[in-house]
Amino acid sequence: MYRGGNIHPEILEELSILKKKKPLILIFLAVGAIVWFIYIKTGDGLDVPTITLKRKDLLVTVTSTSIGTVKAEVERQIISEVNARLIKLYHKEGDIVRKGELLAELSDESIISRLKEAEHQLRALELRYNSRELSFNSLQREVDLEIDMAQNRLDDINRKLKKNLILSKKGFVAEEKIKDLEFEKQTAERELEKALLGKEKLAAEERQLKALSFEVQKAKETLKELKRDLSNTRIYADLNGVILEIIPKEGGMVNKGAVIARIADTDTFYVEATIDEADAGRVHPGQDVNLMLDAFPERNFKGRIKWVSPVVLGKRLEARTFRVKVVFLEVPENLKVGMSADMEIIVGRLENALSVPTQVIFERKGKGYVYLVENGRASLKEVQRGLSNWNYTEIKSGLKEGDRVILTPDMPGIKNGIKVVARDEHY
Repeated sequence: MYRGGNIHPEILEELSILKKKKPLILIFLAVGAIVWFIYIKTGDGLDVPTITLKRKDLLVTVTSTSIGTVKAEVERQIISEVNARLIKLYHKEGDIVRKGELLAELSDESIISRLKEAEHQLRALELRYNSRELSFNSLQREVDLEIDMAQNRLDDINRKLKKNLILSKKGFVAEEKIKDLEFEKQTAERELEKALLGKEKLAAEERQLKALSFEVQKAKETLKELKRDLSNTRIYADLNGVILEIIPKEGGMVNKGAVIARIADTDTFYVEATIDEADAGRVHPGQDVNLMLDAFPERNFKGRIKWVSPVVLGKRLEARTFRVKVVFLEVPENLKVGMSADMEIIVGRLENALSVPTQVIFERKGKGYVYLVENGRASLKEVQRGLSNWNYTEIKSGLKEGDRVILTPDMPGIKNGIKVVARDEHY
C-alpha cells in the first residue's frame, strides 16, 4: 500500500472519473450477467418468445393523436329558488343520481313563519271582502228599488198630466188641477234625481270592493309563492346523471339563483379526441370505434362516431389535427366527465392478411425490421408495412406464412446471427 508522498494529479482525476462511472458500470455488468445467464441456462442459445405467422382477418383502424377526454353533451345546473340556509346534502361529487332523487334540503323555518302570517292575512281580507260584498249587494238592491219607485211615480204622474191636459182643453178639468199635477211632476223628477245619486254612491262602493278584491288576490299570490318556496326547500335532480360539482357547504347561506350543483346527463356522454389530418379522408360519422379507458383497464367499450369537425386545427410548424366526438353504445357504470380514453376508429377490414404484432417491428434509418428464427439463429429481415391497428400491422413483403418471428426485438443480447432457442406463443 502506498503510504507517503503526493499522488500525481492526473491519477487523481482518473480515479475520480472511475468513481463517478461506477454505478453505470455496475448496471452494464448486471445486464451482461443476465444475458449470459439466459444463454448458459438454455445451453443452446438465447431463449426468445416467438410466433408462427399465419393469415387472418385484420381490422384497419385509425388512432387518436392524443388522449381523448370523456365529456357530456348535456350539463344541467341545479339552482336554488329561495334564500335559505343549507341544512343537509344527500350526495357528494361523483355520485350517480336519478331524476327526482333528493339532492339537498334548505331551512324552512322562516318560510313556514311567513306562510302562517300570510294565511292569517288572507283570512282577514276575505272576511272584510265578504262583509263588504254583502253591504254592496244590499245597497245595490236599495238603490235599484228607489230608482224604480221614483221612475214609476214620475211615469204615473206624466200619464195623468197628459190625460188631464186633453180634458182641460175641452173644459172638463179645472186649471187648478193642472197646476197641482205639474207640481207633483216636478217633485217626482227631484225624487228620481235623488234616487239616481245612489248610483254614484254605488259606483264608489264598487270601486272599494274591487280594491279589496285586488288585495285578496294579491294575498293569495303571496301565499302561493310562499307555498312554492316551501316546496323549493327540498331540491331534487331533474335528470339522470352524475354530479360534477356541489358548490355550497352544509350550514351556509344559499341565495336565490345560486347554483347548488352541476349534473352531467349520463345518457349524453361522449369522448372527444383529435385525429391526424392525414386520416381525414378515412374518418366519417357512423363508424364503429373501440374505446379504452384508463379507469377500466380490463375492458374495452364500443362507440360510434357522432360528429367530425369540418375544421383542421394547428398553427404553422404544429401537427394539424381535427376533432371527433364518439358516443358510447353502452355507457359504463361510474363513468365520469374528465376521464381519459384512447380510441381506435375502425375504417376498414383486411381479409386473409399476413400481419404481425406491431411491437415486433422496429425502425432503422426509416425502414422497418423484424427478427426471425432461421436455422436456430436470429435473422434480421426488412419488411414493408401496410395498414395497421392498435395491436397488429399488415406485412406486404419481407415475410411469409409460417415464418417464426421473435416477439422481443429489444431484449438484451439479441442481434443478427446470434444463436437462439425459440419458444412459441399464441397470437
